[in-house]
Amino acid sequence: MTTQQTKFIKMPKVLERTGMSRSTLYRAVDENTFPQPVKVGRAAYWIDAEVEGWLQDRIAESRVEVAK
Repeated sequence: MTTQQTKFIKMPKVLERTGMSRSTLYRAVDENTFPQPVKVGRAAYWIDAEVEGWLQDRIAESRVEVAK
């Protein structure tokens, strides 16, 4: 059985990968339209696989809209 290692990423990496601004990211988190961060002490991290899943969902949605 293989297990996938969970990788945490910090906000600058999330912003880089999504192209969002900090305020847009926080608004999306507040609206539950973006994965929630994991708090470790005072720091906030996102799970890399969840961010990647969110990106892939946005890509899939855009492909469906184009095909209509």
